[in-house]
Amino acid sequence: MVSERFVGAIGIAGGSVFLAVLPFGRVTALRSVALGLALVVALWLWLARGPRSVPLLPAFGVWLAAALLSLVATHNMAASLDAIYSEVVRSFAVFFVFYVLTARLPAYRAWVAASALGFGLLSTLAVVSFFQHGAWVFYYAPLLGEFATLAVTVLPLLAGYLAFARDDRRLALLCGVGLVAALIAGYLTYSRAFWLALTCGLVVAVAIHSARAAQLGRRAVLVVALVCSVGAALAAVVAAERGLELTAMDTRWPIYSAVLNKLPHNPLTGTGYGHETDKHWYERALPGTSVFHP
Repeated sequence: MVSERFVGAIGIAGGSVFLAVLPFGRVTALRSVALGLALVVALWLWLARGPRSVPLLPAFGVWLAAALLSLVATHNMAASLDAIYSEVVRSFAVFFVFYVLTARLPAYRAWVAASALGFGLLSTLAVVSFFQHGAWVFYYAPLLGEFATLAVTVLPLLAGYLAFARDDRRLALLCGVGLVAALIAGYLTYSRAFWLALTCGLVVAVAIHSARAAQLGRRAVLVVALVCSVGAALAAVVAAERGLELTAMDTRWPIYSAVLNKLPHNPLTGTGYGHETDKHWYERALPGTSVFHP
């Protein structure tokens, strides 16, 4: 009989490969195979241990219901269905895999190591490419906005290990190197929101930790104050590099206004689920825009 530990090790291996290659472009097949393997293992373990409730299932259900409702008004059915699969169904599969497999400390360490290695390498490649070409080049590294989003997602995992675990010095060093590389690459995206999002994330993390510890130490207050100051300063520097004010929203308000005026016409269905399904309307309403999200 196959042991649960052996099957779990296979799942952890698949999940680790998935996390390591997740931010890279041109590796779709490897990413899908790794996720598929981890998903099969997660389902096996979930059934073997006795099915139990899955957190956030209602949230995923509401997300899926809203996406399916939007199909009534979509301008591109195939694109919408593809987006629903890749964003809603696949997202739930990823959540389910890591919820089930992160039952033991070795799995957590594996996720941290894989994320630090993969994202640290990607960040280093992005930095080297930036200085070679004088601009952000999209190939193995994702687009600017996508990289910033990935970094905001990955960095709390690495920082959390350094702050609360760091029981393995080699893993802590890997996290530290990955963290520094990601911050440098994040700066080169010249995104104000990158620094503001990281700052807000830290404040929330400290608030949660303090609530669980039933106290807010002076050190925590000083760390939050320092990080908020540094985050605001870096956001201001990035804005200056782009010739913008820190609070400049001139390019956003026309988009927000046009969308708000359109909402009453499709309050429940929108105009279809998926990126660029309503691109033609944006091009007519806002000539020259590069934002097409429905």
